[in-house]
Amino acid sequence: MGDDQYTDVRIPVYQSGKLVKTMSTADESQAPTLFSSFGYDSKGRIDKISYYEENQVSGYDSLVYDTKGQLAARYFFVIPAGKQTFENHYCQLYTWDQKGNIIQQENMGRVANNVAFALSSTVAFQYDDKLNSQKSIPGFGYITDLNAVNLSANNIVSEVITTANGANAISKSYAYNYNSKQYPAQITAKNSGTNEEVVTELTWE
Repeated sequence: MGDDQYTDVRIPVYQSGKLVKTMSTADESQAPTLFSSFGYDSKGRIDKISYYEENQVSGYDSLVYDTKGQLAARYFFVIPAGKQTFENHYCQLYTWDQKGNIIQQENMGRVANNVAFALSSTVAFQYDDKLNSQKSIPGFGYITDLNAVNLSANNIVSEVITTANGANAISKSYAYNYNSKQYPAQITAKNSGTNEEVVTELTWE
């Protein structure tokens, strides 16, 4: 590896206690630019995330919640090449357990707005019993990315990605070393196919 490093800093902006947008910068010497903005439903939940390129909306996510207030579906809208309007060809459906963890994510796709979604792949998650430290940061998943890592109550120990035809399943495992405050100090991720390990060191302030 070379000496070049890339750091993307995401800056949340709040109004009256609500997350309204995030700013992003990859260079501390440059002013941050608008990365995303948030819309809310009548119950005060974020139901739309708009993404920006050069201060223009380049895409957005439409969010649907279940009766427990948990994220049930995320619909992705983009402008396809050669088109002028936003279309939705991809979505993710989430299944939660009683502990507040996403245990399954279904990735759905379609070729046009007027056809039904078809299952592309399924991701199954398993967890330990330790509290997910990222949940201690309000709205962290919306600031970074809406995924099981950021939204679940506990820490993922395994994930298995299975395609719709059942072939070529990919599995990963995660092992944690915790500090005295029960925050992960080290995470070891292992890919079952290659046995490659990636170790991440975490520092908490």
